[in-house]
Amino acid sequence: MRRAGRTNLRIAALAGLIVTCAGCETRLVKYDPFLAGLPGAESQTPVARDLGHTDPRQMNGASIRRENPDGTPLLVAKSGLHVMVHTYNTLVADEKQLFVEQVLSERAKQDAIAKGIDPGEIFEQLVREWDDFEQLCLLMPAGEFTPGIYLRPVGGRVQRFELDSASARGMRFKGFEIVMEKGNYRLVRVVEGPRPAKRKPKAKDPSPGTNSGLDSLSTDPK
Repeated sequence: MRRAGRTNLRIAALAGLIVTCAGCETRLVKYDPFLAGLPGAESQTPVARDLGHTDPRQMNGASIRRENPDGTPLLVAKSGLHVMVHTYNTLVADEKQLFVEQVLSERAKQDAIAKGIDPGEIFEQLVREWDDFEQLCLLMPAGEFTPGIYLRPVGGRVQRFELDSASARGMRFKGFEIVMEKGNYRLVRVVEGPRPAKRKPKAKDPSPGTNSGLDSLSTDPK
């Protein structure tokens, strides 16, 4: 585990909360720890179901992480929240190949390749910026179903959910862009916030005029 001691369920801790505008009351209408079947997930909150609220995250009792006949994992993502969870969990479990193959969209991979960058470097950058990425997830624990956060189209079948400008102040990342591919949502990019990425001081180049191409690498492939 790359991030031992940080349980997957932290993302879903508030997943059942909704806000009713009448008096701005926050109430728990359903708590469904859909991560409970994944490694490292645990919860002290009792499960409540069938409380009269239809939850679009529900998978009719099925896990969003399944197993193929050959024993390899199969990730299912029918919402932006699922994409966020899969991104988080593959980083925690150091599952780089699974991230590239089943979390990252073909669009993001092709954009990276066009820049001469291995798509796996997107995974590595998120690992390097883990604290900032986790902070984003904790501020939107139910993905696009977090009160005040909405999924909106940004063109080319891509949809985005992100923190508002006040919440994103000082953040390295502020949201996610996703796209539907072959029946599942996939990650297009983790949207950068108003705070720029930390840049390491450049070492003196022994061969002037050469560059590895990674200095300008962003989790935000354009």
